[in-house]
Amino acid sequence: MDRFVRHIYNAIDYILTVSDEDKNSYGVLRIDRPVIEVIGDTRYDQVWKRKTEAARHALIDSHITNGRKIIVVGSSWKEDEKVLFQAFRQLFDDIRELLVILVPHEPKEDNLEAIEKEMDGRFSFIRFSHLQQYASEQVIIVDSVGILMSLYQYGHIVYVGGGFGAGIHNVLEPAVYGLPVLCGPRIHNSREALMLQKSGALFEILFSEDIYNRCRLLLTDEEERLRCGAIALEIVKRNIGATTRFLSYLEKVL
Repeated sequence: MDRFVRHIYNAIDYILTVSDEDKNSYGVLRIDRPVIEVIGDTRYDQVWKRKTEAARHALIDSHITNGRKIIVVGSSWKEDEKVLFQAFRQLFDDIRELLVILVPHEPKEDNLEAIEKEMDGRFSFIRFSHLQQYASEQVIIVDSVGILMSLYQYGHIVYVGGGFGAGIHNVLEPAVYGLPVLCGPRIHNSREALMLQKSGALFEILFSEDIYNRCRLLLTDEEERLRCGAIALEIVKRNIGATTRFLSYLEKVL
């Protein structure tokens, strides 16, 4: 089998990898023909381009967002919401200008109704589709799909869902806006999340008290919030260019 695998790989001219770790993994195959190079991850280029496109579209009127401290919750699951809602009650008491934009991972009607039932009596809320009737509600529940990344542009900090379940969702989308990221503890499936955490731009959350303390710090200490966000943005900028590098190798083959 090893001989067959080496024969297949030795018929290839170039192997392009995302990281040095991926490149080094080919060493066990003892292949000698292909050039193996690290070009990076094209997803950084994708989020950079989508950020530029999103800036052209205003999804929420400025009269709603002006003067507010905004937390965007992206791709939340029930496990995330259970921890978040406990913290939000105290945050709303402490930060009067706080606004939460909640984007459930599955905005199906039954799920939206369950969220509204959970919030009823605790927070005032309105659905995104009804924003024409906005009357200073504390939470905007997004009942549309495909607009999460565009909504990140309104945030001051972001909570990315999935970390209390199978694994965290996309953290590059908020990072490209220069936003600090909060999430649940399961980030092992995301190279980018681990990188952001190591650099001090992403914070793992275990309990509602963690959400409260971290959000309160970042929303009241602008210098600290901007510092963490700048780290996130710099990581994205540093990794842009994989698409151009890939095309340069494609030209050689074509």
